[in-house]
Amino acid sequence: MTDDTKQPELTPCGRIPGKPLANRRHEALAHATVQGKSGREAGLAAGYKDGPGLKGNIARLRQNDAKLQERIGEIAKKSADLAEIYDGWVLADMAKFARASLADFFKRDDKGRIELKNGLPVLDFSLTSEEQYRFLEELSYNSFGPKIKIRDPVSALEKLMRHRGLLRDKVALTDPSGEKPAHYVISERPMSEEEWERERAGGPTGR
Repeated sequence: MTDDTKQPELTPCGRIPGKPLANRRHEALAHATVQGKSGREAGLAAGYKDGPGLKGNIARLRQNDAKLQERIGEIAKKSADLAEIYDGWVLADMAKFARASLADFFKRDDKGRIELKNGLPVLDFSLTSEEQYRFLEELSYNSFGPKIKIRDPVSALEKLMRHRGLLRDKVALTDPSGEKPAHYVISERPMSEEEWERERAGGPTGR
């Protein structure tokens, strides 16, 4: 009879990959380190007593404990993987909002054409999915009939994208002084040093 139980492959430090450290304080310290906390902050988060030597003790522990270093690396990699998943979710959600259309809420005939009544589309929510309902910002009725408005994804998704660094503001170009808007003059000949100095000072170049 053979034993088919396969033993897990161990890390260089002899640990089971991904398993929390046996020392709970060390495990908490590893998480605090990945979160970017300073030595003192990480030590306090891990439950160590505050004092003048805390910062140095945490620094030595981070530097000399191989298992702690290994665990920090594992947590950091997992965090990076989760960040990539989150980035992908934001982009995928943005694409959904970008494809959203009022036509998704209109009634269609057997040939897929939008049905009209008095020249206007007829609302039909019988086939609307929960996902599509997220696109609605307003649905109301007045004397002129129903009013429907698609939610603008820019305000909400822009915040998410900025949070993940997926969106950056455009920086206005300035002149060499860093104060005035940059402007460029196309000429058949290059500027002389004197003209360039006048340009930097904001005076006429004579060109």
